[in-house]
Amino acid sequence: MKKKFIIFIIFFCIISLTCVGILISISFSRSNGDSKNTPEATEQVTESATAPAAATATVPAAATTTSVPNQNFVANSSIPVLIYHCVDDNVFGLKDLFVSPKNFEAQMNYLKDNGYTPITFQDLGNLGNFTKPIIITLDDGYMDNFTEAYPILKKFNFKATIFVISGMLGKKDYLTIDQIKEMTDIINFQGHTITHPDLKKMQVQDINKLRDELSKSKSDIEAITGKPVNVLAYPAGSYSNGVISVAKEYYTFAVTTKPGIFKYGTDSNYEIKRLRVKSTTTLDLFIKNLDGLYSSK
Repeated sequence: MKKKFIIFIIFFCIISLTCVGILISISFSRSNGDSKNTPEATEQVTESATAPAAATATVPAAATTTSVPNQNFVANSSIPVLIYHCVDDNVFGLKDLFVSPKNFEAQMNYLKDNGYTPITFQDLGNLGNFTKPIIITLDDGYMDNFTEAYPILKKFNFKATIFVISGMLGKKDYLTIDQIKEMTDIINFQGHTITHPDLKKMQVQDINKLRDELSKSKSDIEAITGKPVNVLAYPAGSYSNGVISVAKEYYTFAVTTKPGIFKYGTDSNYEIKRLRVKSTTTLDLFIKNLDGLYSSK
């Protein structure tokens, strides 16, 4: 009887130990499962789940943006942007704003002979399609842009961009609407405000008036040419961060009067530097300003 009792005790202990082991195993398993609900684990799961969606959303945007230079653009993404005003022998204002038709033609001839391709701002997304791209701009929209510059540009089949003050169209010494329409075969017309004000001061004094200057001049020019206006020239080169913020509501690019070469894809699209061509700019100086830009080609 005593022997049976001892066997029973041993059997009971074995069964008890087995049950305890099972309970410990189940508890450990549940503990590991519960750890997935901690903030750290939840954040990791969320990132993993949303990463594909984020990639899907950003890829199309990168494909359509114009702010990233074309990867087929050989050598570098430095684009010289020339700034002219008047092309005329008859000086009626600041002499530095004038370039004689003879000098203008010699400069265009140099570009032609040396393989430059004048483009517009709309071409910036396809730089790989052009050899030695350059942008020719003329500010204010003077009458001589039609009578003197346009025939020369036409002779070389060069594109150019004219920034017009929309409120001055048809007035003395300025382009007419009919002239603008005739020039749209090679000239791209863009915005230079309605009245040529100091935008930096206007942004502080009356931001609504600033918006009118930028938006109405844009719509006025678009109504004349039937083409998009998405480039602004700051009058007299005056602008600020506040002006840029408003300009972004209506324009894709904006040019300054700061001297230098525009590095597309690196520089701000709203602070584009330009190379000023003046009455005193000799052909040698003109060449020097451009020399070396495309030497690696």
